[in-house]
Amino acid sequence: MKPSWRICGLLIITLWLGACSQKAAQVKKYYRLDVPTEQVIHPKIEGLLWVKRPEALGILGNRPMVVTDEAGALQQLTFHHWIDSPKVLLHHAMVAQAGLHWEQAQGGKPAGFDHTELVTQIMSFEKNGNEAVIDIQFIWFDAEGTQLKQQRLSNRVAITGGGYAGYVVAMNQALTTILDQVEWQP
Repeated sequence: MKPSWRICGLLIITLWLGACSQKAAQVKKYYRLDVPTEQVIHPKIEGLLWVKRPEALGILGNRPMVVTDEAGALQQLTFHHWIDSPKVLLHHAMVAQAGLHWEQAQGGKPAGFDHTELVTQIMSFEKNGNEAVIDIQFIWFDAEGTQLKQQRLSNRVAITGGGYAGYVVAMNQALTTILDQVEWQP
């Protein structure tokens, strides 16, 4: 009988020591984009611009942040996420920026109004080495669906701060530059 109690005691001590030596659980962190929209553009473009929610290629549209590894493969991070998908974050920033340039800009489909439509596709929205990389295609259509113009803008900003907070700052700078370069007049 005594040997079985010893074995149980040793087993309990072993389990207790094993539980104490495990790493602390990783905390998921969430980041947001913060693109300034304080400037006012005069004169504003006449009419209504419908800014459709951007499209994204594969994993670029999900909440986990994406990095490019040394081999060029894209990887989703496990513990670093955007507060919402880049499609939604970019959509909010674009509607706000379009409102600076157009008499009216909205994110929802206009019902029965003559409008211009802006379709965007996110080609890159990732951390690549020590850079934040954004590549976005902008396509304008009239209300009948005829393409008016196309513009593709890319930006790379060096990450100067530490960790993923520095990446988010660089991503905000890259996106701000791109939105400032958009030719809003179709």
